[in-house]
Amino acid sequence: MPTYCYTSEDGSVFEEHQFPMGGAPWTITTDDGVEIQRDLVAEHSGQRSGDAWTNHESLALMAHPADIPAYVKDAKEKGLPVPDFNPQTGYLRFKSRSEQRRYLKAYGMVNMDDY
Repeated sequence: MPTYCYTSEDGSVFEEHQFPMGGAPWTITTDDGVEIQRDLVAEHSGQRSGDAWTNHESLALMAHPADIPAYVKDAKEKGLPVPDFNPQTGYLRFKSRSEQRRYLKAYGMVNMDDY
């Protein structure tokens, strides 16, 4: 389920609200009685281009930060683009779905959400 952002009158943003797609109410009253409104700007602030699927990280293709140099060498040998890893987590970052598909195919994996 998608996570929706809500903002209170004092500007506090609440992101932990999840509802079925299309089922998010525009106004919610929190447990402590504060009325919060859905904030579309906060929901879409991380999007950097027209494609909402950008800069996604893969848990399945992650590497321990110490193993990243070996992973980069292996990817180059397979003819893949130079991998972009998150240095703190070791998650592999993809710029597009097609780049993700190439990596998954090279390593014998499939993204079940993609089919």
